Amino acid sequence: MTVFVAGYVATWMVFSLLASLMQWGLLEVRLVSPLMVAASPLTRSSHHAGDDFARLKAARAAQKGA
Repeated sequence: MTVFVAGYVATWMVFSLLASLMQWGLLEVRLVSPLMVAASPLTRSSHHAGDDFARLKAARAAQKGA
């Protein structure tokens, strides 16, 4: 029983460490913001896609017009 509990705790500790490192990595490459919100239009859900595409379209139109 003690070995099972030790293995269980060790497994969750390793998982927590890996999850923290992955989160840190995503923050470093700016794919998520500190508020846990996708920071790139490419990583957002489709719920935000319409707004993102409208902004990208407007930016492209402004770039072509300039």
